[in-house]
Amino acid sequence: MTESTLTTTLIGRGHSGTRAFCKLLVDSGVYMGPTLSSSYCYSPINAYGRFVGTRVALRVTVAEGAMYEAARIFARYVDRVGEVEWDFSRAEKAQIPERFIELVDRYLAPIDASPAPRGWKLPETILMFPWLTRLRPDIHYVHWVRDPRDVLLHRHLTDDLTRFDVPADYSALRRRWVWDREVKQLRRAISWKYQHDLVKQSTKPKNWLVVRFEDFVLDHENEIKRISEFLDLPLVPLQVNRGAVGRWKNAPPIAGLDLLRPLMDHYGYP
Repeated sequence: MTESTLTTTLIGRGHSGTRAFCKLLVDSGVYMGPTLSSSYCYSPINAYGRFVGTRVALRVTVAEGAMYEAARIFARYVDRVGEVEWDFSRAEKAQIPERFIELVDRYLAPIDASPAPRGWKLPETILMFPWLTRLRPDIHYVHWVRDPRDVLLHRHLTDDLTRFDVPADYSALRRRWVWDREVKQLRRAISWKYQHDLVKQSTKPKNWLVVRFEDFVLDHENEIKRISEFLDLPLVPLQVNRGAVGRWKNAPPIAGLDLLRPLMDHYGYP
């Protein structure tokens, strides 16, 4: 057996079931960073040499994350061309700033220094996807997708795109009560759309695999085989929770789905 040279990362929005994939990699002997959160994220706070143990503290100190700052730099090259539409062509053509490269290298230094197989997971990685694939074209990228009706049930740091300097207009929502359930879900829907529009409109790397969370759970054996072949790595199957699929069916109606129907069709969600 030849020595592995694998480096892999996950491209997916938070609360898409990405924890299951990273547990799969960790259980199979893939190094995923020096300190992992309960969600198996390699925290950007840790990459700065500082550990913050609570979710609240992580949100407060968001500006300290190297990858978060890199995401903000990328966002300045994105143009909003409609209420919830964006043009990423300027970013794709731009020369990547040295500061962006420095920040990504800083974050990935522990990964780069470790023997393969190795990788990392951080949901905000998706926010800089086109530039990352240009800087590191040989990485194996796994695009992780989950039915947005389940994703929109849970809050995530990327719900507010303006945290990362993404040009988004929430003025219509601000006229309503900020804690209103429908308002929160509309913000999540806009975020889900932005992140998947970004991936859909970007040039894909040579090592690219799309995995739907629902297939990973309901057809686990075949999906494990497919992912193993893509990574050229034997993977240890997980005990999956089939009840994690379709939780939206027992929840109140989800707001914002009209924005997402074309993308839902694209990914095969009826």
